[in-house]
Amino acid sequence: MIALIRPVLFSFLNSDKVKILIIDMLTKLAESTDNEIDDKAVEFVANGLFPKKF
Repeated sequence: MIALIRPVLFSFLNSDKVKILIIDMLTKLAESTDNEIDDKAVEFVANGLFPKKF
């Protein structure tokens, strides 16, 4: 069963739409705090995934 689901999950996780969703969720979480460290971490992740888009 896992052998059947695993390729589907990995292809889903590698899609650009899912990566953008994760970045959006991290951005919202970072906005809810007062420090800037998490903002920089989200920026680092976004630039790592999409260097030209963010």
